Order: sequence, then structure tokens, then C-alpha cells
Amino acid sequence: MPIVPCQAMATPRLQKYPLLQKSGVFGFKNNCYNLIMALKKKKLKIAVYHEKFKQIFKKGRERIDKKVKKAEIRHIGSTAVPHLGGKGIIDIMIAFSDWKTTDQSIASFKRLGFKHIHPRENGRIFLSKNKQTGFGDIHLHLVIKNSLAYKQLLNFVNYLKKYPKAAKEYFDFKLKIAKKTGNDRAEYTKLKAGYIDSILRRLKL
Repeated sequence: MPIVPCQAMATPRLQKYPLLQKSGVFGFKNNCYNLIMALKKKKLKIAVYHEKFKQIFKKGRERIDKKVKKAEIRHIGSTAVPHLGGKGIIDIMIAFSDWKTTDQSIASFKRLGFKHIHPRENGRIFLSKNKQTGFGDIHLHLVIKNSLAYKQLLNFVNYLKKYPKAAKEYFDFKLKIAKKTGNDRAEYTKLKAGYIDSILRRLKL
């Protein structure tokens, strides 16, 4: 589907984001993801928030819920926060009571197509369907209930939901570093992680 100039660029919502207007906004015509900021190096894209993210999460949760029992399933990350943009990836946290149950669940996730699995690190196991993921994909984060990783993921997203100004600052920061790092995803992730850590320290986590 061709990329066309997005007429919504002049809307009041986008006027709040001067970096978007400088960088250029593009959209897919007749597509629910109608606001995408494409950088010159196109592999790294920053998407403006869209209500369809909620529907993608809901469908993903329903599929996961059929495969695993007694797990807490939450929508986290930028797509869980109204008006906050990002790479457009739906991050889902799945919290279990212990690691044995968590490890046993991985076979079920593989059957759902999540075959790219990172080993446990910093209290979580990360799964995706492809090694190179992009807009509209789903990422799974397996954690233990009430663990530090669990609290950090939830408290960070709840903080951004509670304070829209903080969410806007975070979005502007992501646009800035995306432009700075270009196609270097590793550097982008590193800079973003540092910003998140500063928020978690403020939350005393």
C-alpha cells in the first residue's frame, strides 16, 4: 500500500509535537495506522498513537488467554498510553506465579508463532514472532508477579498514563533520538533505556 502525505499533519494534536512537523509525517491511505513518521533511514519508524492499538492488544490477549491459565496479562509499553507514540509495537506483559510455570508456558507461545525467544534477563523472558520486528507486531514479556521487573513495567506505564505531560516529553525524546541515531536500533534502544531508568529512579524502583 503506497505511502501518501498525511493531511492530518495540521491537526491540533500534531501541533503539540513540533519535532513531528519538522521531520515529516506520512500515513497509509485507508489504513487504520494513518499516522507514521518515517525517518530518512526507513527501518526505524516512529508511529503516532492510534486507537487500533487497543484492539490489537485485545485480540492478542484473547489468544494468549486460551493458551495459558492463571496468568496476569497486561498491555504495557508506549502503545498502552493514550497519545504516546513509538515504534507501534504492542508490548504485552504476562505474569506468572513462578519460573517453572513460566518456562512450561513457552511451548504454548511457540504454537502461537512466538518462536524468537530471548533467555531470561533482568527478571523477564522476551518473545517475538520475528527477529526483526516492526509496526503492529506483538512482543511478549514474561515475568513473575510482584517481582521487580513486574513492578517496573507496570509502574512506568501507569506513570505515563497518569501524567500526560510526562508522556509527551517521552514521545518528544524518542523522536529526537530516532532522528539522531537514524538506522542504529541498538543505540536508539540504549538511549531510550537510559531515559526509562531515570523515570524508574524517580519512582524509586
